[in-house]
Amino acid sequence: MMAVIPQPEALGGNLPVEEFLRAFPFYLAWTGDGVLAEVGPSLRKICPMARPGERLDDVFRLVRPRGRLSPAFFAENADQLFIVEDRSNLRLLRGGFLSIAEADLGVLLATPWLTRSDQLLEYGLALTDFAVHDQTLDLLHLLQTQETAANDLRQLNAKLIEKRAALIEQEARARKLALVASSTDNAVMLTNADMRFEWANDAFTRMTGWPAEDVHHRRLWDFLLESAPEPVDFSDADACLREGKVFRAELPQRRRDGSRYWLSIEVQRLPEDAQKVANLMAIGRDVTERKAAEEALRRSEKDARSQRDEAQRQRDELEWIYNTAPIGICLFDRDLRYRRVNRWLAEINGVPIEDHIGKGVREIVPNVAARVEEEARIAIETGRPSRYEDITGETGAQPGVVRYFNESWYPAFDETGEVVGLTLLVEEITDQRRVRVLKEADLRKNEFLATLAHELRNPLAPIKSALQLAQMPDGGDPGAQADNLAALKKAERQVDHLTRLVDDLLEVARITHGKIALKKEPTDLLTILPQAIDLVRPQLESKGHRLLYQASPAPLPIFGDKVRLVQVFANLLDNAVKYTPPGGVIRLDASIEGAEAAVRLTDNGRGIPPEKLASIWDLFAQVEYGRPDDKRGIGIGLALARNLVDLHGGRVSAVSAGVGKGSEFFVAMPLATDSESKRA
Repeated sequence: MMAVIPQPEALGGNLPVEEFLRAFPFYLAWTGDGVLAEVGPSLRKICPMARPGERLDDVFRLVRPRGRLSPAFFAENADQLFIVEDRSNLRLLRGGFLSIAEADLGVLLATPWLTRSDQLLEYGLALTDFAVHDQTLDLLHLLQTQETAANDLRQLNAKLIEKRAALIEQEARARKLALVASSTDNAVMLTNADMRFEWANDAFTRMTGWPAEDVHHRRLWDFLLESAPEPVDFSDADACLREGKVFRAELPQRRRDGSRYWLSIEVQRLPEDAQKVANLMAIGRDVTERKAAEEALRRSEKDARSQRDEAQRQRDELEWIYNTAPIGICLFDRDLRYRRVNRWLAEINGVPIEDHIGKGVREIVPNVAARVEEEARIAIETGRPSRYEDITGETGAQPGVVRYFNESWYPAFDETGEVVGLTLLVEEITDQRRVRVLKEADLRKNEFLATLAHELRNPLAPIKSALQLAQMPDGGDPGAQADNLAALKKAERQVDHLTRLVDDLLEVARITHGKIALKKEPTDLLTILPQAIDLVRPQLESKGHRLLYQASPAPLPIFGDKVRLVQVFANLLDNAVKYTPPGGVIRLDASIEGAEAAVRLTDNGRGIPPEKLASIWDLFAQVEYGRPDDKRGIGIGLALARNLVDLHGGRVSAVSAGVGKGSEFFVAMPLATDSESKRA
């Protein structure tokens, strides 16, 4: 134990110093020059810098009473409660001073100053690190006040040692224990060798509600069993005590008024000498608050485990969805570097998942990097989600194949609200778009067939009437002959109209099946446009339109099929005539723009809704204006014109400010090269 402390009967001749200090596992002992000589085993856990050989004032600072931390100051203020602070971790100790003159030692019988139950875990302490009492200061005062009495008892013992030595020693020890036990907050119970109560302190009554006299001569085990609200087991208690060990247990108990509490009890035998057992001592503490805290901690840990398990389950589900959902998902940092990529997006990009991580968009998908960076910039600047639909493009997985996607951007924020990254969802809609296009085409086909039937039926009535008139005898009447001739000419115009319809249908069929062959030759576009104007002049005049034609003074040499090109511009002019109200103005301009022959056809007609500008070139497409008479043609004129222009290597487009604001159609044909111009 402690080599520097001698073994004589230092405390009244009754309790050896070593045994006494064992009851104070947080004690400090120092020499007369202030050097630590011994440190209690429990104190070393919370004050690791307190080691024998260290100076007392290097390790601790005196908090109360005020003064210099020195052996002399302790001796001068021996009756004070001392509070010292560990300089290294600021932990507080409180206790009383004890002087051991025989060894020239000063001792602080300390205990840690704990204000919260969780400090036990924080300091790394367990309940077994404490003595069976927790009122060190009271014990110190009692021992000091008994020092004089102990001296008197020694003198009395010296006179009566032969007759009453054993009795005096037993009474002195019992008195000391009784005084100490009376001043503690712990319940102290003394029993005889048969475990029957002989004495209990006031704390026992406060804790249990039972006065000591009411339990006198009752067996300790019986009392604890009867007070237990549920079965408790003492089967190993007697064997433990017979072996000289301390029996420890924590038991649920009921007070006399029926309220419940938890009792922590330690029972040990007190030896009168090496042969004979005099009695037993039990010390009990109310640990209800600690048990409640432990139960709350267990519930909290159980709840935390449940929450962790649920969170893990949700993470697993999200991870499964992330990896198996048929949608591309990736996480970008603010610099558009890939942080995570799922399998679907990796397949779309045609790049393995691991090759994405840490790289930028331009390294993985350079062909769409500019668009992606612009969309990401908008999401970062606005901090709002955004969605882009019907995005068209090729992918790394299938170069040359046009696919369609919907993209959704979601900003990610830090705790300050700053955008730190982006989540991108990419949904491929190629199949859905194809289905939609097929449905739209089917709808347009049905509409086309209905319109075609109407267009084909309309000319039949005047043709039939003309034929009937032609078969009637005119009787040499000049007026009847004129009527017959007018009817035949009307029938001829209707036949021409039917022929043009059938020709357009055949042209579309040939182009669609790739069976059209162009007869290209050098020509001047300025010779093509007048022919197209002549074809639609009857319609212009019938609706009272005014055509303003302005051509370049210089030729517009091109290399193309004259017949097909006349058809192109006739279809465009016919479209302008149909969708311009009577008395409208149509303007046709032809000029050279760069390396192209450019033609602009402008009208002040009904215009085109913005959402229809892209679809007017589709086969059978028509623009609805909300009135039955606004639906004109069968929807093949513009489609035929675009296909023929494409076959000539040109381009065609349309612009409009909206419904009621007219339209402009633009056709650009490449100028003929020198070699093309020289062809016969």
